[in-house]
Amino acid sequence: VVTNSASPGRTDLTGTGNPSSGYYAGGSTGNNSNGTGGSASSIVEKMNFSTGSISRIPALDLANGLSKTGSMSAAGDNKVPPVTKRWIDDAVETTANHAYFGMGFPSSGNGDFKRLDFVTETVSPNYQFYSPGRQQFAVGSTLTHGYALGGAYQGPSHSNVYKWDYATNSGSENPSKLSRQRRRPSSSSTRSVGYAVAGYSHTSPSGATSDISKYSFSVDTSMGTIPSTLPTTNESGMGMGTQEVGYHSQGSGTYVWKLNYSTDTVSTLSGRLPVYRYEMTPSTMANATTGYFVGGSQGPGAKSSTDKVDFSTDTISAGANLSNNAQRGQATSNTEVGYIERGAPAQPSANTNKYTFSTDTVEDKGNLFSHNPNTYSTALSVRMNNQSGLIPAPPTVTPTPSQALDSSVTIPDAGYNMKGNT
Repeated sequence: VVTNSASPGRTDLTGTGNPSSGYYAGGSTGNNSNGTGGSASSIVEKMNFSTGSISRIPALDLANGLSKTGSMSAAGDNKVPPVTKRWIDDAVETTANHAYFGMGFPSSGNGDFKRLDFVTETVSPNYQFYSPGRQQFAVGSTLTHGYALGGAYQGPSHSNVYKWDYATNSGSENPSKLSRQRRRPSSSSTRSVGYAVAGYSHTSPSGATSDISKYSFSVDTSMGTIPSTLPTTNESGMGMGTQEVGYHSQGSGTYVWKLNYSTDTVSTLSGRLPVYRYEMTPSTMANATTGYFVGGSQGPGAKSSTDKVDFSTDTISAGANLSNNAQRGQATSNTEVGYIERGAPAQPSANTNKYTFSTDTVEDKGNLFSHNPNTYSTALSVRMNNQSGLIPAPPTVTPTPSQALDSSVTIPDAGYNMKGNT
């Protein structure tokens, strides 16, 4: 029993309501000897659904008694207005939970990729991607293609762009070139645009750079160099980010710069890295709240530590340590875990570490790719840079500001009762 009627003893009532209240009207009081009921009632009671209480509302008494009748209202039985559909998409969403790791220089397989399934941790055979001898790329990814931007190992830097098709496991070269040569740049990207930040160039002016190249994934075209630059020249830093901003570390220093994609502007975080992180590119590991800079070298020696950047506060804190030093390797992630190839020098540097973001724990997975070393190579993931990992992505909801859903307008605030036995 929830509550008792305020006017008990009635039978054959009728009722209706709205999302917050129920109304009980009429009914018969007492019984005639023939079993047809007694006097018809005009009483109306209201039940408050949030409190489970009933009260009589004298002001709502019916003009005449009634019983054994029906009632209706537009909002009866808690009906609510239909939600306006802005879009309908029947496309099947497929989780794209895999990454590609380059096999490194100067070992055999240089220029090849191996595919890692994040769920089963199984590795597929080699796929040829980029030209042998080309390493030290910036990277980016859409939900269907991965990109390696610039790069070189020995000799001149390059402005080449390599595009990888996740569906067919095949690559192509130079859909368009970057606006300038870049070797050992850092990188971050949205689903539609990639950034190759600073790096080293062999063209005039030769040396480390501070400018930033922008590349459109949607039309495969260089968008030139953005007006903003880093405060100092930089190479061999690390990059990661969200779909709104990128974070880029100083290679031979401890500054971290924030790249705002909507304005293409650069700012400097007040916090600094505790150690230099040099030559661990690309390193694009991030979840919805935090980005990770991993391993590296300089000042002095290779590192096994990681640093975390909180996206909501732009503060820096220590992450978990890797199982061994990681230098000249590569890392990528989905939004739950990251995988790190530890790079040079030789064994056990080819081992893979798995980083679980929710617990800040590291697991040594051994030589997962059965390959050594993975030096100066690249890594791509369809879900890096905090992407949803759904192919195709749901269409964007586009409400119309001039249209409002107002229940007081679309639903009559009234109920209707028919006469029953009189």
